[in-house]
Amino acid sequence: MPAPAPLVWFHVPGESRLAAAEELARRLADDLPDVTSLATVATLPADRQQGPITYISPPPDTRGDALAFLADWTPTAVVWFGAQLRLRTLAEVEAQRLPAFMVDARASDLNLSRLPHRRVREKAALRSFSRILTVDESASDALKALGVGSWKLEVSGPVVAGSMALPHNEAERSFMAETLATRPVWYAAGLPSGELTVALDAHRALLRRAHRFLLVISPSDLADADAMASAVAEAGFRVVRRSEADEVDPEDQVLIADLKGEDGLWYRLAPLTFLGGTFSGSPNRNPFEPAALGSAILHGPRIRHHAPNFARLRAAGGSREVNGPGELGPALSTLSSPDQGARLAHAAWDVSSSGAQVTDRILALLTRALGEG
Repeated sequence: MPAPAPLVWFHVPGESRLAAAEELARRLADDLPDVTSLATVATLPADRQQGPITYISPPPDTRGDALAFLADWTPTAVVWFGAQLRLRTLAEVEAQRLPAFMVDARASDLNLSRLPHRRVREKAALRSFSRILTVDESASDALKALGVGSWKLEVSGPVVAGSMALPHNEAERSFMAETLATRPVWYAAGLPSGELTVALDAHRALLRRAHRFLLVISPSDLADADAMASAVAEAGFRVVRRSEADEVDPEDQVLIADLKGEDGLWYRLAPLTFLGGTFSGSPNRNPFEPAALGSAILHGPRIRHHAPNFARLRAAGGSREVNGPGELGPALSTLSSPDQGARLAHAAWDVSSSGAQVTDRILALLTRALGEG
């Protein structure tokens, strides 16, 4: 009988960290197709049942339940997001000598007991991990104070989703780049219908400055593509749909990118990206996606989706916030200057690439633990 396929168990304490676990699972599936992934998460995400990861609720933190869980799933390695401890579960992980890695550990995760006997068990649970990756020095210092050896600790930074470059078809990119030649391009990524007028007003202002500008719009809902194309034409722009034409005519002013999965193409082709949904507060794309591909990022003030990533970019000077719709055109005009846009894009790339390095480090640990490297 062949040996069972290796399984990596991701324990994720909350949905805010689930996207990062999913990205790791996708990378694992790409690099090691025989490896499967399981995530235990307290609130099961109903809209995430497809993909390279299986979701279940974590077992109750009792010895019997932990033993049953490990017997049923037989994980080969464990990735534990954050420093929130499940004492009996981790005791069984250690007893079975499973390779276990704590990642994205934050000082704020540590909610330790003042009771001496429980504190002893908490310190023992931390011994389950052969490597702990912390977001900063304060988390590392807090864990050292609990007796974790410095040789187990790495200050890696946070584990974030979206730091890996989205895929694209290089033949399509090369052809489209040749077709566009030197035309300046900006990309409205994930634009909801309610923000279409904002984008068109900004584009009209840009065309007064440089008449060859091309606006590429990916609708947040592809079902809106027909209505958007009609509205763009009614507003007086010459519009083309990606699904209906392979080429962009020099006279076309707006392209509706209505083919699924081409964000990686347009981030590569457009030096400027506006993230749709950030004026209305509707769901928006992860800002690390354009950051990883060198596109300068503009966004509105309503950024509760992917808020931590926006905060990191703003702190590093890697994005430009536009306070109101009337400011989008002037901001685009300013950033269309090559030096201005390049400065913003480079700062964003620095932040995104640091996130990619953390992902690569975790994958290297897993590859070694799985005996694949």
